[in-house]
Amino acid sequence: SIRPCAGTRLLYERKYRGCAKRIKIVMQNSDNILSLKIVTPEKTVYRDDVLGIVIPTEIGYLTVLPNHQPLVTIAVTGEIRITRPDKSILPIALSSGIVEVRESFNQKNIVTEVIILAYRAEFVYEIDIERAKVSLERVRKTVEAKEFQSDVDFAKFKSMMDKEINRIEVWNKWNK
Repeated sequence: SIRPCAGTRLLYERKYRGCAKRIKIVMQNSDNILSLKIVTPEKTVYRDDVLGIVIPTEIGYLTVLPNHQPLVTIAVTGEIRITRPDKSILPIALSSGIVEVRESFNQKNIVTEVIILAYRAEFVYEIDIERAKVSLERVRKTVEAKEFQSDVDFAKFKSMMDKEINRIEVWNKWNK
């Protein structure tokens, strides 16, 4: 009998009293496409089918491809790289968030769905580089002048500084 294997999109053919003597692997999803959605408090930044995505996390960069195992993780400030179906790369500057990878069913196919709930996400072409540089200098001066009252204030300014540095680095990387 053929039955789905738990946690995967593979079907195994089992014979001889449940022992896997002969295994036949059948991919149910022939599209090999991810459904990606990036949402911020203000708007839906991106919603489309993609080939893959690279996301910065606390332990390094996470590459999500079709048929990825479901997971939930924390995204950190960094650069998201989206590979579109035409093989072009779309960079996005991310300022922390939560990533969920899950399976969803779409017209008899199982589709890998990636949802990123981000504090802030900007395409490279949307970044105002001059404003980012001014904001970075303002935050640096505040930190150097020690105009914060507690560790919470320092963490807030550090987060703001990381966000602006990331915006500048992503813009510089893709606008050479």
